Amino acid sequence: MTHESFHIQFNWKNNRRQVQVRTEKVKGSSPVIATYEVLWNNTHLFTMYPTLNNNCRKVWKIVESERESHLPFGFIAALGSIIDHASLIN
Repeated sequence: MTHESFHIQFNWKNNRRQVQVRTEKVKGSSPVIATYEVLWNNTHLFTMYPTLNNNCRKVWKIVESERESHLPFGFIAALGSIIDHASLIN
């Protein structure tokens, strides 16, 4: 297991926000399994992970599904895309 942490900034209701993302990745052969814990001010918001849908396309799911209804439509997909980009840079 490798552990990484990075910050993501975005605008929300005309204010700049920042969340911290902590990840645990399994080293080894493909596909790599990872979970991403999203924190705000060191407080756990939710955990998300990439998976494949029925059409074999990569999608992002949230572990705490009851919290997804409190997020704007498309937020998890957008955050997942940013995490993908940040992971490539690191």
